[in-house]
Amino acid sequence: MTGATLVSDTLLHLAVALDGAGRHTRAGAECHPAYWAALARTAERGLLDLVTIGDTRPDDGEHPDAALLAAYLAPLTRHLGLVPVLSAEPAQVVAATLARLDQSSRGRGGWQPSAAPAAGLAEAVSAVHRLWDARAGAPRVDGGAPEPSGGRPPVLVAAAADLTVAARVGDVVLVTPRGATDVAGVLDEVRAAEATVGRTGPRLRVIADIPVALDGARGTAALACSPTELADVLVSLWTEGLDGARLRPATLPGDLLAIVDGVVPALQRHGVFRTAYGAATLRARLGLGGRTDQVGNGAPDTVAV
Repeated sequence: MTGATLVSDTLLHLAVALDGAGRHTRAGAECHPAYWAALARTAERGLLDLVTIGDTRPDDGEHPDAALLAAYLAPLTRHLGLVPVLSAEPAQVVAATLARLDQSSRGRGGWQPSAAPAAGLAEAVSAVHRLWDARAGAPRVDGGAPEPSGGRPPVLVAAAADLTVAARVGDVVLVTPRGATDVAGVLDEVRAAEATVGRTGPRLRVIADIPVALDGARGTAALACSPTELADVLVSLWTEGLDGARLRPATLPGDLLAIVDGVVPALQRHGVFRTAYGAATLRARLGLGGRTDQVGNGAPDTVAV
């Protein structure tokens, strides 16, 4: 098997979390936009599908929030998906934020609703979708809102928030299988949730959420292993049916460099990861199609094309 013989949706999807979960080994680095630009460019050099961007220190006003970082990184990257972690409320603010990111990134934006509050999350995300649809379908006038690039920004939902929520309003669900032998059970639960809500649009992409320590940071809760060993784990998960993984580095930038320079080449040798970027928009790269309803019924969006 070689990567060149596979279509993009059959390849392993790979994402990395750039947020406060990882320890920054350069003192004060998280204060500087250039540091984040370097991380994003490194991720793009590794041909990653996307990065998720959480607030580095949400309670410290001196540090940029996720939406600002994503907006800053959009014109500095060409292919990398940019997925900030955002509260789903107020819906008007979220929809406007996503519209700006969609325009500046040319369809490479997405979002992950923050876990709290979990109650009401499906309706909150649906409210954002309704505003997005109304904005996309409104008549255009000079100086009006920019037309979306290629459908709604993909929504990543953590399984801990409730699988039925993910099935109703998500595009990607983040799961935590205990190993390759646990994948079948996880997939059964996801597909059962899809059936429960009557989802008929594109199936949820099921992504393992894995804390990793590749930069010598032992004694952590993360999976501590070599890049080659991690690649073998990812191939096993993919072979059992998962669509890919989001890796959560224990340290930045060290673990990210190990992923790009060690894990990615190993995955390419296995023939399960791309050797060049293909689809331009994040929706297309994830095999989600374009302008489709992700609220369970698969009906077309009301979008002017």
